[in-house]
Amino acid sequence: MIDSQAFRKLFPFGFAMDPSLRITLLGRSLERMTPGCAGQELSECFALQRQTDKPSSDMITALFNHPVQLLVKGTALSLAGEFAPWKEGFLFLGSPKIDRLTELSQLDLKISDFSPHDGVMSSLFQIQKMEVISTESLMAAQDLAQQEKIYRQIVEESNDIILALTPRGEIALANPAATTLLGISSGVTRADDFLSEASRTTWNHAARALAEGAPSVWVELVLQDPQGRAVSVEGHLVRSLADQGESVLGFLRDVSARKTAEQNLAASNEQLRRAQKMEAVGRFAGGIAHDFNNVLGVVIGAASALQEDLPRQDPRSADLDVILASAEKGAALAHQILQFSQRNRTISGTTELVSQAESLRPILERIVGPGVELVITSSSDFIHVNLDAIQFEQVLLNLIVNAEYAMPDGGHLSVEIEAEPHQGHALVRIRDSGLGMEAETLDRIFEPLYSTKPAEDGSGMGLSIVYGIVSEAGGRIEVDSKLHLGTCFTVTLPLCTEKSDFEESLKSTSRLTERVAEVSQRAVVVEDQLPLLRLTTRALEETGLEVESFPDIQGARASLQFTDNPPDIFLTDVSLPDGNGLDLAEELAQEDRLKKVIIMTGNADLARIDQLTSRFDWALLMKPFRLNQLTQLAKRLLEED
Repeated sequence: MIDSQAFRKLFPFGFAMDPSLRITLLGRSLERMTPGCAGQELSECFALQRQTDKPSSDMITALFNHPVQLLVKGTALSLAGEFAPWKEGFLFLGSPKIDRLTELSQLDLKISDFSPHDGVMSSLFQIQKMEVISTESLMAAQDLAQQEKIYRQIVEESNDIILALTPRGEIALANPAATTLLGISSGVTRADDFLSEASRTTWNHAARALAEGAPSVWVELVLQDPQGRAVSVEGHLVRSLADQGESVLGFLRDVSARKTAEQNLAASNEQLRRAQKMEAVGRFAGGIAHDFNNVLGVVIGAASALQEDLPRQDPRSADLDVILASAEKGAALAHQILQFSQRNRTISGTTELVSQAESLRPILERIVGPGVELVITSSSDFIHVNLDAIQFEQVLLNLIVNAEYAMPDGGHLSVEIEAEPHQGHALVRIRDSGLGMEAETLDRIFEPLYSTKPAEDGSGMGLSIVYGIVSEAGGRIEVDSKLHLGTCFTVTLPLCTEKSDFEESLKSTSRLTERVAEVSQRAVVVEDQLPLLRLTTRALEETGLEVESFPDIQGARASLQFTDNPPDIFLTDVSLPDGNGLDLAEELAQEDRLKKVIIMTGNADLARIDQLTSRFDWALLMKPFRLNQLTQLAKRLLEED
């Protein structure tokens, strides 16, 4: 730590301030010229050139690492230098701005007033030579030698890169930091030896500006160390006062770590921007799909009711088949959109990636065809993740189909599976040697319904589904692609710590057994889509149920409050005009007034539905559905003990 005496000696034209900009320490030369400044505010002793407002802490902070010029009030002295942080306050390091020798006497300055590392050293050396005719020449020479020792010590012990270059670009001086970091040697190395190709233009422009009279130029450069690694530096190139100003002095600082941090931050911000964009697109798509489901629910319900009424030999029955097939195709598309938006039912479970990928190898080889070399590798024999096997299959197949389409003339396709237990996740990389993608395509690659394929080759939902599955599982998917050089998708999935969950998931299957029985029981239906409410009521009544139907929660609650006979089965939508159907169902169940419940929804808070269905053993029927699916589910629930 530099004490006050060392500061006064090393930085004669510098001063320090506390956070309130009150001067606490002055260099020896400034102290001599402005004896009353210690303890006063900055504005009382100095004026910032081209600044009319009173200086503030924020203003000084904003000037860090930028050249400034100060006018010393009450004198003709002008200082050029920079502000920097100092302890709890601020520091100014500068030197007099001198253009002619005659100014020294006018300003009452001597060589001893200057620090050896000052930018005007070369000029002062010339001045010293002209003053040897005086009787004080010997003392001045001794003083100069002492200052040069100090200068050399400062230069040699500095962690910054300090260079002096001749007009031919040869290194005339390099301090130990430059030698250690960049392998620069005086008299041996040239500027072209350590400048990167991109930085040579910047360097040449700066050198030209110095040659045209600029005292210094701020530069940001990328240099190369002896091993060829890039080193980011920034600082000043200064026109030397020797050699008629043709030489260049460089004062550069290694900022590689800061640049890397800035790049990482920019990458994180870009990743966040993409995630926010996909979330917004997902909400928008999910809302459309929800309304689409309601419309399709009415179409499928009405068509299935008509189909039940018509004999199969009726020619109109074939038309109903077309209506139902088309409507269910639209429902499947809506289901895919909801899956992308992460607002559809997720399948809980685990899978073992290695065996699952190997079991899919025959299918994958048929997909890619004989012209593509398929290689599957893994870092270990067993890698369990928190993702259902069916959903992993869906992710892998979609990415393989995408890769195959990108290699019309064949190529190489690899599936690399790797566990990173210390990070708590597994990686699945699908790497192809195909056509690659442009930046515009990469930016929209996971958007629903966006596709570069012809309309007949896909719906544009494949990668959107992959994005939704992976995100819902707590993972992430990233893509790296270069035009004509191929594409790599990297899927990150959370590792599963308990293999028993995986083994149970392989055994877990369910089978519905339908038992058709006559019922004479009571049902209550709450559904705000009136056409669907009428169709649902009619279908349940045809099974023998007595049905009360309501388009909102208020009507259903009022009816149920005035009867001591609770319904045998209660069917409700979730999103209703006056509230949430789940609230009413849970309220009645807690009062022991409901036993059998069917939740009908196309898009809702499925996390809460999962909790309620597990707690009360309720059933879920996803919209849109055929009426026979509804009646069969209702019969099964009513026949259960």
